Amino acid sequence: MQHFSGKKVLIVDDDEDIRALLCQVLRKDFQVFQASSGNEAWTMLQGQDFDAVVSDMRMPDGTGDELLLKIKKQFSDKVPVIIITAFSDQPAEYLIQCGASAVFPKPFDYEQVITSLNSLTSR
Repeated sequence: MQHFSGKKVLIVDDDEDIRALLCQVLRKDFQVFQASSGNEAWTMLQGQDFDAVVSDMRMPDGTGDELLLKIKKQFSDKVPVIIITAFSDQPAEYLIQCGASAVFPKPFDYEQVITSLNSLTSR
């Protein structure tokens, strides 16, 4: 039996294991979609509405901050973006200034991500 709220979350990460774990954890609260790259995520964002995006920072076809800036330019604050990263190429403060709603270092606490998503999508 599914219990999700109907809120749609797009998970963007080139690591299939991370995507699978995030989807498994979030599926009980959200309708979850997956993209393995920034380009795939951007295409999906053009075709349907999402209530939030959770994106990795480093991906083969671009970075999470590049995707973040594109999302903010097109959707303003309508689509909150959470960045998850194992690398500190860009400090969290910079990503927040670019429009990220939250930044979590890998390995991250799944409960923190769920709490953040619940807060961001209840607006």
